[in-house]
Amino acid sequence: MDLRENLVVCIGSPMIDVTARVRYDLLQKYKLKPNNATSYNKDCSRIFEDLEEYGPKLSVGGSITNTVMSAQSVLPSPHTICYLGLTGKDDFDLGASAFLREEFLEKNDIKTVVNQAKYFYLSAFFLRISYGVIRKICKHVSEKRKVLIFNIGAPFLCQQYTKEFEEILPYVNVLIGNEEESKQLANALNYNISNDTRDIALFLLNQCKATGNATRDTLVIITRGNRSIIVASKQRSIEFHVPSLQMKFNLNTSGAGDYFVGGFLANYIQSRPIQDCIQAGIALSFKLIKEKTLEID
Repeated sequence: MDLRENLVVCIGSPMIDVTARVRYDLLQKYKLKPNNATSYNKDCSRIFEDLEEYGPKLSVGGSITNTVMSAQSVLPSPHTICYLGLTGKDDFDLGASAFLREEFLEKNDIKTVVNQAKYFYLSAFFLRISYGVIRKICKHVSEKRKVLIFNIGAPFLCQQYTKEFEEILPYVNVLIGNEEESKQLANALNYNISNDTRDIALFLLNQCKATGNATRDTLVIITRGNRSIIVASKQRSIEFHVPSLQMKFNLNTSGAGDYFVGGFLANYIQSRPIQDCIQAGIALSFKLIKEKTLEID
């Protein structure tokens, strides 16, 4: 089993997660939707101040950070995953990642890590930082026949970066997103055949032509909350059941999707069967939900 150092490279934006149980009127004030994501803008510039009355908890976070920490926590070998990103010195750790440009990948130590890696994990959130970095990784993956795992990130990104998605998808071996993200991406790519998640998964599968490592089947994974997970591969889709999670508190699902990817990734790089990778992802996300729900309450 190959779990050498720097087998996986993840590129993202490390930051501080601010977690609190808030009243619904706070979401309304900033026009936010439950279980959704949006980009930081001037309209929500005071949200951090408003959160103070709720006694927020601070933790190391960011989507890619969560995935890296969760995946490495269940891997038997240390340093299997290398995380590339930049941190800031401002109050809320905003904006530092904007300095991570293509030339960053040309530094000798970074270039060494990239060359060592067999797997790369990126999120569409990084399109807001540097498409050039993503494009360079895509080219590297294709030329060296490596594996690219790509997360859709958030629904709003699909409309803002449709052209970039069109250019990236042919390099993707594994595409991951939730149901709403997948529908928005399919719509952005002019899909209008069916609202069935299985059909959408197959459509996205056909966009991922995987010009990289041909030894691994191309996959599209769509999470559907507590209902099921759809996996499309080889022109067919499979549905995996998600067990119900019974707790007396309202569930805090923040970061659950990231931890699902972490569990999946940790098993995928060990060439385990896809069903085992999916179940490992579910188990790790459940563990996080239980811990976070009890922590907040």
